[in-house]
Order: sequence, then structure tokens, then C-alpha cells
Amino acid sequence: MHSICTVSGRTARTRDEEQMGKITARTPYKRRPNLSPQKVARIKARRLAGQKLREIAEAEGSSTQTIHRIVTQDEHKMLTQSYRDIIATEILPEAVKSLAKLIKEADRTAVIETLYGMKVFVQRNEIETVQAPERDYADAKVEFYYKYGRWPTLEEAKKFDQTIEVRPLIKGEA
Repeated sequence: MHSICTVSGRTARTRDEEQMGKITARTPYKRRPNLSPQKVARIKARRLAGQKLREIAEAEGSSTQTIHRIVTQDEHKMLTQSYRDIIATEILPEAVKSLAKLIKEADRTAVIETLYGMKVFVQRNEIETVQAPERDYADAKVEFYYKYGRWPTLEEAKKFDQTIEVRPLIKGEA
């Protein structure tokens, strides 16, 4: 059990709750700062000049977290791009040459995996189920209208569709 001390008619608990209310009322919603391109350029220049994150943050009036985010996002992009360049210029051509060699040697696994990768072959669970289009009996409705002068209901169109004589198409006949 805890005790609540009373100071000048108020309990310590209510005094703490009031204090927390003041703090939360003053603290705005935190969001990422909207920095101008000039400020971002100054931050990057300072970092390239060798200044520490804390020094840059104090000089620019921003938090060290903001400075770190600005500095590292470009480094990450450049690093990722350099990896992609290496893959595109060095690794990919060698991989294609090796694959061509395996296919010429009739390596069954290489051929099959290549065809799967190119989506020529698909796994059994990847087969798309094609649904038959739902019939709307548009031809029967038009024929019905031509014959009776009014549009039929769907049921009338279905019944009328069964009475329409359909001639088979023969190649070469018009």
C-alpha cells in the first residue's frame, strides 16, 4: 500500500498529474523538420569538412538525429548505387556467359530454371484459373427487340436465345 502525502490541501498525486498535464500541453507533436535546401547543403558541407555531428547540430540549431539522418541518407544511396553498378557491369555479364555455356552443354537444371525465371514455365500453384465470361445474352436481347419491339427481361432473353437459329461459320463463305 502506498501513502499519499498532503501539501497545502492537495495530494502529491494530483500535483504530479497537474504537472504532467502542463508538460503534455506544451509538447507539440514531433514531426520531421522541414529543412531548406540551403540548410541541408550547409550541413553536408560541414560534414565533408570534417566537423562532428554535435558541432554541426549546435551551429545549425538542429538535433544530432536530424543531422545524422541528412548525412547518412545520401551515403546510403551512393553505396547502394555503387553495388548496383558492380552487379550490372561485372557480375551480370559473367552470369549470362556462364548460363549460356550451361545451356549449350544441355544442363537440364540450368535450362529449366532459366525458363522458370523467364516465366515460360510456371509452377503448378502459379497457374491462373480462367473464369468463363458471364453471358449477358446481348445478341438475344437485340433479336428479341427486333422481333417484338420491346426490350426483354433476362429470363425472356435466355428463353429466346434457345430459339435463335445459329448457322455454323464455314471458311471461305461470306
